[in-house]
Amino acid sequence: MIVPSRGCNYINYALSTLRGQTINFHETILMVKGCNIKEVEDLCRKAGLSCVVIEQRSGFFTHALNLGKKNATGDLLLYTDDDAIPVKRSRLQEILREHYNGDLR
Repeated sequence: MIVPSRGCNYINYALSTLRGQTINFHETILMVKGCNIKEVEDLCRKAGLSCVVIEQRSGFFTHALNLGKKNATGDLLLYTDDDAIPVKRSRLQEILREHYNGDLR
């Protein structure tokens, strides 16, 4: 899961919602800009998520997406924004099921 964030105003909500999903992620990559990295790492630990926190020092939204892609190790990349988080606990599982035509492997 790749999550860009500028200012990190909603990052705690995003992490909480991702933690509450019915699937576990291989990794959560947070592309942060204008944030305190140490605070973000602490929030990840408190949420119980394995996060890679990368500071985006320049560029715009698309740069954050590409930088996240470059640092991802999974076979399938999912993107969300820190303020566009799924409300339904099974939403990401449903997206994966649709992607794999019902086979979650």
